[in-house]
Amino acid sequence: MTAGAFIFVATHSFKNRILQRLRRLREPRYAISAVAAILYFGMMFGRRSLSIGVGRGMPEIFRRVAPDMAIVCVGIFVILLGIGAWALPGDSGGIEFSASEIQFLFPAPLTRRQLLAYKMIRSQAQIFLSSAIMTFLAFPRSRFIGVWVAFTVWNTYLLFVAMGRARLRQRGIGFIARSVIVIVLINAIYFLIDHEMGGLDLKLMGQHLENFSPNTLTPLFAPFHRAPLSILFFIPRLFAMVLFPAALTHLFAGAVGLLLLGSIFFLLAAQLNVSFEEGSIAKARRRAAGVQRLAGYRSGELVSLRSARPLFHLSSTGPAEVAIIWKNLTAAVRISGIFVLLMVLTVLAALGAMFWMNDPNMFMLWGSIMLSLAAAMAIGGPMMFRNDLRMDLRRLEVIKSYPIAGARLVAAEVAAPAALIVAIQSALLITAAVLLRGSGSPGRFVTRMASPEAVIAALLVLVPIVVIQLLIQNAIVIFFPAWASRSREESRGFAPFGQRLVLLGGHLLTLGFALLPAAAVFLPAIWIARQMTDFGAALAIATCPAAAVLVAEIYLAVQFLGSHFENIDVANDLDIVAAE
Repeated sequence: MTAGAFIFVATHSFKNRILQRLRRLREPRYAISAVAAILYFGMMFGRRSLSIGVGRGMPEIFRRVAPDMAIVCVGIFVILLGIGAWALPGDSGGIEFSASEIQFLFPAPLTRRQLLAYKMIRSQAQIFLSSAIMTFLAFPRSRFIGVWVAFTVWNTYLLFVAMGRARLRQRGIGFIARSVIVIVLINAIYFLIDHEMGGLDLKLMGQHLENFSPNTLTPLFAPFHRAPLSILFFIPRLFAMVLFPAALTHLFAGAVGLLLLGSIFFLLAAQLNVSFEEGSIAKARRRAAGVQRLAGYRSGELVSLRSARPLFHLSSTGPAEVAIIWKNLTAAVRISGIFVLLMVLTVLAALGAMFWMNDPNMFMLWGSIMLSLAAAMAIGGPMMFRNDLRMDLRRLEVIKSYPIAGARLVAAEVAAPAALIVAIQSALLITAAVLLRGSGSPGRFVTRMASPEAVIAALLVLVPIVVIQLLIQNAIVIFFPAWASRSREESRGFAPFGQRLVLLGGHLLTLGFALLPAAAVFLPAIWIARQMTDFGAALAIATCPAAAVLVAEIYLAVQFLGSHFENIDVANDLDIVAAE
């Protein structure tokens, strides 16, 4: 009786959510976004169908080694995520319930096991949708059943882990202790796998890849079929069996095993003496406070370092541009400080490990990775660091009251994120040059990219490109404020995904047109300079006129956006954003 009521609530809630999303399509913004999402997924599914058809002719070699590869890859993935879940900071035991669910279910005569069962049933709608998409995109052999079972059991395990973390906190084992234990376990597993595979000559196996056959990789997978690795990978093997089944019998056996395992996780979660009701109420209050902040024009990004100090002291007098830059830099540190810190620690750890191993091949590999990250920051950085007009969208009436011209205000708004992105790119480029030079490779790639001229030339091009993209993003705020408005309430869904696709397409198209004049200047300049000097000096010389063209475009764009910013009608334009 109770289960039937839970299913009724879950199905009708999902139906009403779909109907609400469909009613949004009456607005042009959501209609255009939905069309873009449909076209994107249509092309993706079409290519996926074609690749599946081509994949039916997969060579016998790969079909024979695929099961072992699936067990190893899925096994490592499941083990790392499964153990790492215990190191997450949340330990209140709170489960995500809406305010209405808390109001009606918690006072009802329901046991904790029934409340957990309700939560599992409510999650099935999202799991069904995700399973259908992942079955088509990545796991067609699972026949939907395998993916659904894997996602359901994994969701149950995460529920058990959340309750387990709360139970450990009651025993005095907090976040730091759990993190240390998780790190020790992961390292122990790594050394165990390394010890079991220590007798393999991987270099010799790599030399035989030219005459590749299933027997070549048999010694590589053999340790995973005997103890202790076979015991360690027993549960991950069940996930591999349902995601990559070799036959229907394997799919059935893996699904039964996982469902039994999920039942055990659910019973263990229900048996833990954890009062999750209080934690759930506290989580619901935090969520309601976040919604209230959005309604009170104090929306923005998730603040990860609330107590972080500003990078410099702001004087009581001075140019207004300095105050805006100070504001945006402080916001960037408090919003993205954790991300930047983790990236810096990762780079330092990689550098320390490489210098300790002193392997030229690793120097070459990580030098290339640093170059790739520097190039990726040129595109992803302006979209990641939003501490400019995008952050101040709901405060435009305050920003317009500042005693500063529109062009100067736009330049000050984009200066802070530009400075952060350029600082990160400079560190990555210098690190890449040091690593590539340390590899000692005599190749032309290393010789050219590790030179100081190449670093300077790269910065001369990347800095204007970053600023141009920031101006494009801020132009959306000025000309299409409703499209730039973003809240956590509508960050997920079909139409918001399509909206991001439309904005990304327009962003890249505008960037392409902006780079055409600079490319037209750079190509003949590099050819002429190459006739007179070596590549490094020629690159630095040819980059200067191209960078000058980009700087001129930036100046014209700032003046253009500044004039339009001054003409914004706050009363009318912000009504569109407030209505969202």
